[in-house]
Amino acid sequence: MSVSNATNYSNLSFSGNTLSGSITVAAGETATITYSGTIAANTSTGTITNSVSVGDETASASLTGTTPTASIGVSKSAVITDGSSEVQSAYEEGDTVTYTIIVSNTGAAESINVTVSNPTITGIDYKTYDMTSSLSGSKNTASNVDCSSGLSLTLDILAAGETVTITLTGTVNADASGNIKNTVTADNQSANVTITEDTSGLYSTEKWIVDSDGNTMVDSSGNIVDSSFDGYQVGDTITFRMKFTNNSGSTITGLIMTENALWLDTNYHNTLKVVECTGENYTGGTFTFANLNASPSNSGWYYKLENIVLDNGEYIVFEWSTVMYNSNSYGEYSLNNYVTFYPLTASTPTQAIGGWGDTTNRDQYAYTSVQIPTTDKYLFSVKKTSTGSGNVSGKTASELEVLTFSNTITITPDTSDTVDYTNKYI
Repeated sequence: MSVSNATNYSNLSFSGNTLSGSITVAAGETATITYSGTIAANTSTGTITNSVSVGDETASASLTGTTPTASIGVSKSAVITDGSSEVQSAYEEGDTVTYTIIVSNTGAAESINVTVSNPTITGIDYKTYDMTSSLSGSKNTASNVDCSSGLSLTLDILAAGETVTITLTGTVNADASGNIKNTVTADNQSANVTITEDTSGLYSTEKWIVDSDGNTMVDSSGNIVDSSFDGYQVGDTITFRMKFTNNSGSTITGLIMTENALWLDTNYHNTLKVVECTGENYTGGTFTFANLNASPSNSGWYYKLENIVLDNGEYIVFEWSTVMYNSNSYGEYSLNNYVTFYPLTASTPTQAIGGWGDTTNRDQYAYTSVQIPTTDKYLFSVKKTSTGSGNVSGKTASELEVLTFSNTITITPDTSDTVDYTNKYI
């Protein structure tokens, strides 16, 4: 309590909830008495009126109260881990999904019998849940409780300011597909989280190099199979084979194959053919070209088969032959040649011509490459000429010492060789 602009107020005091006593106020002055109090916890709702009397004068002030209430909130998140406990961005069958559910009371009063429900959903087998509270001594705790039939529990008392964290674990089963939305409710509040399917690996592809009889010369890892073969050079014919397999578990209709023709002659596109196919309707495709030989780093084409049908596990093998027209002076190093396959249901390829794949939707296609081993072992013609100061026949050693001569060796590349050998080791 404080008193201002008054004297002789030492007998001013409280008796219970009543303030009484006397003060002296000079003529023309206004005295102020300030005090504070706490509203009792058992105070009834409604209006509280406080009155004061000074002599024959009275005044009052009223307070209108509100009943303290609870405010329940709920949130949910999910983390996917594989068999090695590595966190994954999308799920596959057998992965573990850990859902974290947070139920909080941000109100001023406790909440009684808060019902939390997270029913079973297709694609997820619930296993157990754990529960912890932010308050010491709370009854809202549990450990390794079975929830195979779904999560359904009641929080007897959720105190004001209390937060309960529920960790729900489950396993992705064979029925899972696409986006899986999981919703939890706490009283009249709800939250949900969606996990997506890992579709990478739905399609696979291989690429290798064969000879004219179809025998493998360079395998899909870039290894030379024929020990007598040491690489390709300008003018050589190279025959590729590319295999696409549908592993998606469902049928696809329509396929695009993009071919990166780095340092290769795309004029030979008409050699493309199907050498094996376990699907249906794989003929009648159409070509599209890009920068035909104008820019080797960007040249290429793609081939669209709109009607091909490949069931799960079925595949198609293409073959095409071309000619290396420029090794780009790579010498003994290997060139990478890429191929990319898209089902027509995938989004529009952003870099289809180059064969590098759709960089924004990498889970919708399959791509690979094979190395083209090259060699600098070209054919040369060699000529040697000598010049000197005279005939050396019959000369003595002292006479030979004063004679001079020189040899000139001329190395000329084959006429079909277009490589510039300036400053190169031969």
